[in-house]
Amino acid sequence: HTIMNNMRPSTGISRRRRSAIGAAANLKRRRTNNYYHYRREDLAFFVFCCCIFAIPMKALMDWIVSQTFSPATVEVKQHSYTEEGLIINGDPKCVKTKSPIGSPFGRAADNLQLGPCAYFFEEKQAPPGGWLHDIDYFFDRPGQQLEAKEQCYLDCLRGLAEDEITPSFLIRAAQMKLPKVVQTLMDDYGMDPLYKVKSTDGIPRLNAVQEAVHGGYPVVLKTLTRGNIKLVIDNYGRTVEDYITMRASPIRPFHALKYFGIKVPETNLSPLIAFNDTEFEKLEERQGWTSKTDYPHEYDNTCDIDVVNELSREEFYREYLLPGRPVLIRDQAADDELQAFSKKYWQTTTDFHPSSKHKVGPTAYPSLTDQKACDTKLSISEMENATECPTMPGIPMVHARHPTNRDLELLYPATNGEVLNPTHSWAKLTEFFHVHSHRKHRMQLFWGGDGSGATFHWHLSAFNILYAGLKEWRLAPPLFRGYTGMPASKVQLDASFSLKCTQKPGDLLWFPDYWGHMTINHRFSIGAAIIHGGYRDLNVEPEMRAIRDDALHNTASERETIETLVPRHDEQAPAKTEAEVPDFFFVHINKCGGSSMISMLNERCPGQWRNEKWSSPALLRTFHCSAQCWIDRWGGKAWNDQYSFAIVRHPLARAVSNFFFLIDQCSKKRSKICEERAISTHYNGVVINDLADDELKINLFHSWVEKAYKLFPPGSHNHHLFGSHAHNNDVYSTFNATMTSWMVNADGEIAVDEVYRLEEMASGGMDKLSTKIPCLKNAATASERFLAEQEQEESTEEHPHLPAQQQHVQLQLATKNTSPPYPDYERFAANRRTKEIFLEVYAADFHNFGYKWPDPSRLQVQASE
Repeated sequence: HTIMNNMRPSTGISRRRRSAIGAAANLKRRRTNNYYHYRREDLAFFVFCCCIFAIPMKALMDWIVSQTFSPATVEVKQHSYTEEGLIINGDPKCVKTKSPIGSPFGRAADNLQLGPCAYFFEEKQAPPGGWLHDIDYFFDRPGQQLEAKEQCYLDCLRGLAEDEITPSFLIRAAQMKLPKVVQTLMDDYGMDPLYKVKSTDGIPRLNAVQEAVHGGYPVVLKTLTRGNIKLVIDNYGRTVEDYITMRASPIRPFHALKYFGIKVPETNLSPLIAFNDTEFEKLEERQGWTSKTDYPHEYDNTCDIDVVNELSREEFYREYLLPGRPVLIRDQAADDELQAFSKKYWQTTTDFHPSSKHKVGPTAYPSLTDQKACDTKLSISEMENATECPTMPGIPMVHARHPTNRDLELLYPATNGEVLNPTHSWAKLTEFFHVHSHRKHRMQLFWGGDGSGATFHWHLSAFNILYAGLKEWRLAPPLFRGYTGMPASKVQLDASFSLKCTQKPGDLLWFPDYWGHMTINHRFSIGAAIIHGGYRDLNVEPEMRAIRDDALHNTASERETIETLVPRHDEQAPAKTEAEVPDFFFVHINKCGGSSMISMLNERCPGQWRNEKWSSPALLRTFHCSAQCWIDRWGGKAWNDQYSFAIVRHPLARAVSNFFFLIDQCSKKRSKICEERAISTHYNGVVINDLADDELKINLFHSWVEKAYKLFPPGSHNHHLFGSHAHNNDVYSTFNATMTSWMVNADGEIAVDEVYRLEEMASGGMDKLSTKIPCLKNAATASERFLAEQEQEESTEEHPHLPAQQQHVQLQLATKNTSPPYPDYERFAANRRTKEIFLEVYAADFHNFGYKWPDPSRLQVQASE
């Protein structure tokens, strides 16, 4: 039994055939110690019958091994349910679920899953040598993590019904580098490696073989093609060999030789000239920034990737999108665009004047790798002259930011802040991917002194423009992607898999999804990037697509277009009748008196206020509906025609209230909200809200702020968790921790008609609102009623799973409860680090709504009086 149990099952009989044979045999089984055993007398009788009917002994043994002793069928897997779904094999990271990817462990790194099967493989892990000395290569992590990931998908796949498995499973398995799953899908399910989803928007779709090339995954590629390098894999008649031998192919030359016996021609390995030195010197002189560079790292004016002067849409699809190769397109910035980033022009501005000081760090986003920014802001002139951070000597500093509308108006004056102008550098983004608004994607602006740069990291595909200076790129295919916290100047990537390219001002560089990359500035440099990726998600059926941070696609509504997730503010959703459209729109920001307002609207305006739910682009409803949520529901015309408003609150007061509110709720019943936001409910075994020491409560809040800032930093996909629960509004790319993000449209502009401050609602603000919404006057004075409701709201949970009517009942039932006890929010203002974080994270809220940082000394004076 021991020997036979360890034998592997025969692959000569399909899973369906094996099941049929097992059913026919009708053997009686019993369960012992998590193994199935056949009763001896039954097995003997069965062998006797087989001999009588002359069944070949080899077939009999193959069947016995595959049916009786296969680990896949013998062992009884232990499954259990959690809020995430069905846990497979007792591994909490291995789940069968139809929900969007997300777990207590964080999002799956590539945000992909195999149908309902998901394994939560962290995007980044601290490498063995630490962030400052080592690189976390995604596919080279220690231990059995990769094996556990693939085993998860194999086990989950075996438990799926036949109708749950679609042809896209093979494409997804190739994307995710799962060679054993690929083998299983081909052998047991007969899937076609050349199958691809039909395109409806002109953007070509990739088959599984092309996906394997895209990732640079030689083992997956060899499995899919069964080693046939002459297999034709696209409509242009190109073979596997053609893809592998292209310049800068993701399948690197040493893998081409090792796995396919292909030697890449030397002509495709020799660097190309990227630019003319004389032209560069003239441009540099016009821009006026220093040309001094002392950085010892070798660089030249060449590129290992293709360098082209112009690129049509069809050429881009054929030569770069399908084979997954990066490309540099020369001279894409117009002259007026380049001059807007000159030193002379920046001297005419306030925000970007060379004397203006900005936050800097050793990497673009230090908190992503558990580091800190420089504690001293540096001026642009100081960075131009390579001034060091006093507390980080020897490390070049870099500044990174997500530009605001004001920034863009200053930096793109010729187009009034419109980035995607057809005559300027970002036109290719619209031409190639039908993107019509940069605000639905993540635009970033960088500048840094000589030797600075973005350290090695990876994300979805992006276009990158350089406006000033000189930038050296190092690129690595997805197989070699990774994260590090080392400054860019310290990172050394192996030349066997990495590619280099030097970029001059005006040049546009594009790289595909998941390529690892880093940059080094050789003199003071200014650049920008737009992360637009996720196009590979179009290669599978809509029901398998991921919900992405950049919101290119919409799983729930199965939209096929790549332009938008939601209608633009000036566009219309499907027409609604006039009677259906609400009389007004309320943007319900949590912990800002919204539940009180909803309660009043339910009681006083029943004919004009309706509580609804809908499922596109996600499960949304009127309760906690953002501006984009309303626009998506009713269309831009209805939004513009009707009155809209929001209520805001001092950012610190809102955060303090929410912190203790969540502790109160999570300590009373199990909830994943606190765990999701890294909030501890107890201190030394005591519920934090029950602590008698107010100073301890205040310090615990500050500790959480510091931790949350590292976990959910500005610009990260889950930044909104620093501010509040999203109530599914995070399907919109503009949504983040700020209250401002609740009320902006798809273009990032505040779209509500009026914004009221909660602090003023009881002293005339509510009466002003009732002039716009007269039905609010249907009881005692509006201000009195709102104040009473607000006192109740502080002790009532905003249950995301209940309709608003039930929430109102909860509100009335909670009238005897008291608010969770915590000190006055102004007492929390004395902590310098919390102040720095809040002024950064909520800068838009302080600016847009006129709030100032509280003066904690005022409370001390009052206390002494």
